[in-house]
Amino acid sequence: MRSVRSAIPTAIVILVALAGLGCAQLSQAPPIAVTAFDAPPPVVAPLDDPESGLTAQGPGTVFPSIEAAAVDALTYAYLSAKAARNVERARGGSIYATRGGYSYDEIRVAGRLVPQRVSYTLEPGDVARFVTYPRDSDRRVNRRNERPSHLDRRGVSVEDPLHRPVYVLHPSLMIREYRGEDQELTEVADLRRPSSESGFLAGN
Repeated sequence: MRSVRSAIPTAIVILVALAGLGCAQLSQAPPIAVTAFDAPPPVVAPLDDPESGLTAQGPGTVFPSIEAAAVDALTYAYLSAKAARNVERARGGSIYATRGGYSYDEIRVAGRLVPQRVSYTLEPGDVARFVTYPRDSDRRVNRRNERPSHLDRRGVSVEDPLHRPVYVLHPSLMIREYRGEDQELTEVADLRRPSSESGFLAGN
């Protein structure tokens, strides 16, 4: 449960991401009113992987920045996929503002029939979204998925009226941030060689 959400009527953006195929689609629902509430978000147990040295605090944890929340969310998605042994299924969700920082809820997982597609909703209090592009057996697909898909780029630049950024965990385990057509693609973290507990690259 989210601790603070905007009470200003605004549109909800519904995201259907075909992450493994490098595709995403956004549609816009009618405006609704959202009521703020103060219940603290649920916190799940952290995940860690001794083999890789990665640790994720998990949904409900409050982070000081959007980037820190996105890195933890994508690390959590990656580690939970490894633990469940279904790394071929895409995962995604959204980052939202809360008292004291930023957090995320339980991550959405693609279904078995369409493992590349994950659906979730961007709400008024959300400030960013995140998605994994699972590794494919085809190297050409992996190379293509080292950049945000055309529809993910369009989702940020055109479909989302707030132009909220998307953070992508690519097949190489690099996390990159995309803010729009006129913005540089930013490398945020490399899960193959985390430089700190957050996984941020040096200088971030």
